[in-house]
Amino acid sequence: MSHYNDHSETVEISQEDRIIGPKISALFRNRLARQPRWHIKKGVVTIIDTGERIAVDVSKEQISEPLARLFTGFQMVENRLPDYMGEGNRLVRNNVGLFEVNMQWGREELNHGLALGEILVQTGYKTQKQIDEERIQNLTKTWQLPFPSAREIVAHFVFTEIGTYLAYRALEKKAKEEGAIEIAKILNLIGDDERYHAFGYREITGIYYEADPEGTIEDVLHVAENFKMPAENLHPNQRQWALDLARVRALSKDFVVEQILYSTLKNFGFISEELARKTADEFFKKQK
Repeated sequence: MSHYNDHSETVEISQEDRIIGPKISALFRNRLARQPRWHIKKGVVTIIDTGERIAVDVSKEQISEPLARLFTGFQMVENRLPDYMGEGNRLVRNNVGLFEVNMQWGREELNHGLALGEILVQTGYKTQKQIDEERIQNLTKTWQLPFPSAREIVAHFVFTEIGTYLAYRALEKKAKEEGAIEIAKILNLIGDDERYHAFGYREITGIYYEADPEGTIEDVLHVAENFKMPAENLHPNQRQWALDLARVRALSKDFVVEQILYSTLKNFGFISEELARKTADEFFKKQK
């Protein structure tokens, strides 16, 4: 039997984390921190930030098989949360502000995968047992950080959260077209979360820019030039996934170049119009 482990290691806190961390913490405490807007309990999604509690009932709605496949794919991505949080917390362990932001982000992201699972169960496409088995199978492959530095990861999150927000808006529109109005409400909630997260990470990138303008611009452009949505390479059927996304207009060259890359680069506020345009236009050329 092992003894209680009270071993401790001494950690060197970088000068960047000593300066940037408290500034991000102030941003979090004063602007980004918020109460949960919705929650899930006993299979019911309840909106709680409107001054009253509104239950969203999807049990009587139906969706098409392609939309169900998309929900399954997005749930697979959302269910990478143990990796996102584990890898992320190790990276930002010494940055007090980024750790606070990451914990709120993770709590809100947790609802996304759970909500998609409830939709799939209540529309009859999956059983809860299948959902649980797929979540466990999902853990047999790891997602790892795509870039080594916290500043790059923060910039990466701005692009990916914008991309995810736009994708959920496309799913919401498709659900409405199929008459699944309650399901569309849930997709709207998820999309709004993603947009809020993008705003927060963009503000954090601005703090990095104030401390190191040239280095931050270099990192943002590097991330843009190497942009990929998280865990897309881990989807079991990438061709079908891409086709389904394209059918709801959540994937195309124009979607990536204009709506994710160009628009996001411009909105940082410190990337010139010319540089944003050039980086976005040359993206697919550099992928070959």
